[in-house]
This record gives sequence, C-alpha cells and structure tokens, in this order.
Amino acid sequence: MPTSYATFRTFVGVAKDSINATLSSSIAAAATSLPLQNTVGTTGTLTTSGATYTAIIFDGFLTETVACSGNLTGGAIACAATANAHSANVYIAFQLTASVGPTDYIPVESFQPIDMIAQLIDATSRGYAAKTFGVQPGMRHGTWDISGAVFPDTFGHILGAHLGADTVTGAGPYTHKFSANNSGTYQPTHYILYDLNGYNTRVFAGTLCSELTITFDPSKLVSYTSKWLARASGVLPTPTQSFSAIVPVPSWMAVLSLNSAVVGNIKTFAVTSTREDSQVVDTITGNQDPYTIFAGEQECKGKCTSIKQDDGILNYYAGAVPLTQPPISLVLTNGTGASQTGLTVQLTKVAVSNVVTKHKGAPLVEEDFDILGIANSTDGTPGGGQAPAQFQLVNAVSSAGTYV
Repeated sequence: MPTSYATFRTFVGVAKDSINATLSSSIAAAATSLPLQNTVGTTGTLTTSGATYTAIIFDGFLTETVACSGNLTGGAIACAATANAHSANVYIAFQLTASVGPTDYIPVESFQPIDMIAQLIDATSRGYAAKTFGVQPGMRHGTWDISGAVFPDTFGHILGAHLGADTVTGAGPYTHKFSANNSGTYQPTHYILYDLNGYNTRVFAGTLCSELTITFDPSKLVSYTSKWLARASGVLPTPTQSFSAIVPVPSWMAVLSLNSAVVGNIKTFAVTSTREDSQVVDTITGNQDPYTIFAGEQECKGKCTSIKQDDGILNYYAGAVPLTQPPISLVLTNGTGASQTGLTVQLTKVAVSNVVTKHKGAPLVEEDFDILGIANSTDGTPGGGQAPAQFQLVNAVSSAGTYV
C-alpha cells in the first residue's frame, strides 16, 4: 500500500503570537545574530531573558527555529547559527525554548488550512499562437476555516483571536468576558496555528479570526464556524497532542432571555460576529509575505426562528417610534462548583428586522427574524469602550493572559 495518512490522525494546535518582530536587514546562512525591527512584546522578555527563548523564522520553505543565546540589545539578539539566509522584513515569532510549539490543542470537527500564493502570469506577445510564456510566484498568505462544537475552555483562543479583550472574575470557576479590543492597536490577539496533517506540521503565524458564527439548535451541541487570515505556512517538528477533559455542551441547556425576560419559544439562534474589512496588507517588503494582517471594526448579526405566540417580535420591528431595541442573551451553564463550565452570548441592544411569519412547513406557525447588535458600553466593558456584543466563558482557567 502506498504511503497515506488517515484524517483521524490530524489535529489543530494553537499558541499566542504575542512576542514577534521582523528582520530589519537580510541575513546570510549561518548568521548568529538577528537584527530586529517592529518588535512586539519584547519588554521584560527578550530584553531580560532572551537566552530562554527560541526564534521561529517564518519564511515559507525556509522556515526554521534557532535558539537565542543572549538578550535583545541594540536592536539585535544573538542566536545559534541559522541554517538559511533570510531577507529583510521576514517575520519572526519567539517562544520559550522549554515549550516551543502549541500551548493548547482545539478539538475540531473540520479545518481547512490553505496557502494562497499569487501566480503572476507572463502573457506578453511573442509572435506565437500561445498565451502563457511564464509564471512567477507573487505575494503569499494563508487562510483557515475551522468549525466544530464549542468547548468552554479552548473556545477562548478563538474568541481571543477574534476580539482581543478578556477580563476575568471569580475564584474557581472563573468567568471570562470577551469583547472587541478598544485600546492600543485596537487589534485582536494574533495566534500561531499548527496544522498537524499526518505527514508533517505546517505552522501559520500572525493569524486572526475574521468571522465567527455560534449556533444554538436544541437538537445539536452548541457549534461554531470560523474564518481566519494568516501568514503563509512553514514546516516545524510535530508535537505530541494533549487535549483537556472538558466536554462540549448541548444547545438545549441554554436559557434565552429577550427584553430581560426568559422566553421558551425560540427554536434556533445563530449569531455571526465579523471583523469588517479584515485583510492581508501587502506592501513592497523584499519578500513575499504581507506587511501585516489587519482586523477592522466588529459587526454582530443574528438569525432566529421562534414559535409565534403574539406580535411581540413584530412590534420590535414595526411598532411605535422610537422602536424598542431590546437586550437578548443566551446563558448556558454545565455542572456546579469549581468544575462548572458555561457560555454566554450577550447583545445588550439589538435592532430587530426582516420579521417573516411562516404559515406552512411546520406544525406550528413560526417567525424568522434578524437582529443587529448596536454598540454599547455594557457589552464593550472588557475592551475599554463600546461593542455590539459580549461573549462569556466559564471554566477553570484563572488567567486572562491565557487567551489574549
């Protein structure tokens, strides 16, 4: 039988990409110093304990790791000899040498990492009956689609990569409140994603989650789909996976409140949070990789199906002026005490629209309606401003620094 790799052997690893830089000038093979610029998260790390870190140099098929041998001083850090030459502006992430690789592993139902490399076609006329005379590689980046059930511990990595702000309260269990980051760079936390594909491990740095949909359907587990932007991948050694014992949660356990009153007639609820205009920003850098990966402002929309009981939903849409723009939330908890887990989706102010009454197709009359989250300070508190939604996780993770 020819060599092949079963899909059940594949899995996803994650780590925060919180200490990084780019090369300020090109280096030759066997270089023992990395000249750096655009440094992020180096204070108190590379400047005081650089020798405990390893540099991951993300440069396509030239990707490699080198152990640092000194502290960051004068814009450079000493390192073991590099195996390859690298050009200016190549991206570098730093991890503690004692724990290089994923810091966590996410159970997923499907994931699709793709390297996107532009193909630059030479279609100049040569006097022949042919169109293409050459192809050159253009700019490169990566994309991911990840979907699966919501696990209340590891789902924080996805929220962190989408929103960027997390505050923690409690003393076990702990409540993590996530909203869009409204300070500093206003960006979510960038991550490193590890694609363990059976043959090798392809690693994508600088990733952010540009779109996230969470779906509650009482016949299923709470589930999500997500879209990511990343730098192009390189190959690193394959780690050994380790998953937590936390279980996913059924949608039927959620309690839904509309206009601050618990209701029981919502059949399905799906909320989609999008970082509008997120993009890979290409510039002339001397290499194929982007200048940065950028997340735009957050928009949060939802789609609901309810059993029609009265004109309450319709009145939110077509009632008196000014319209009532009610809060809506779903609160799900599982277990008790320190081992309790949970998920809350909270939109403190929503506009209701597109109310459609369905008279056929189901035993009871149903209504479909859309919601649009309106920015407010209650939902925006974790991020230091206003936001259209807030997401909360209950778990045993005590540190906000785990996810952002």
